[in-house]
Formats: sequence, C-alpha cells, structure tokens
Amino acid sequence: MQDPGFPLHRLAERFYLWKFAEYPVAASDAGRHDADDRLADYSADAVPARREMLLEFEAEFPSLAIDPTDPDAP
Repeated sequence: MQDPGFPLHRLAERFYLWKFAEYPVAASDAGRHDADDRLADYSADAVPARREMLLEFEAEFPSLAIDPTDPDAP
C-alpha cells in the first residue's frame, strides 16, 4: 500500500471530497450521509464551475511522478 502522503492519494482525496460536496446523492451512495438533505446544483452557473474544477484536477495529473518499480504503473 502506498504512503497516504503519496501525491496521487492526496489528489484523489481532494477529488472525492469535492465530488461528494458537489453530488450529495453520490456521497450518500458511497455511505456518506452528511448531505442527505441536498441535491446537486444543476444551475447555469454551477455546471461550468464544476467543469472548470474538473479541468483543474486533470491539469494536476502530469505533475504526478510514476514509480517505475510499481507493478501497477502504466
């Protein structure tokens, strides 16, 4: 198992916390019930804002180092 400080784990944690905040039903499906009283915001402002955040997450991938000794590495 990778060190929890591993950059991919930090990125994944940030992504999932953001995703669960943006999509409360998905959070409930995953067992998190802190936002069961909400639904996702599909307003004209929220959708482009989510797209922008996804692009920011995607932009971080090239900076992640791949460990050549990792048997699961591409």
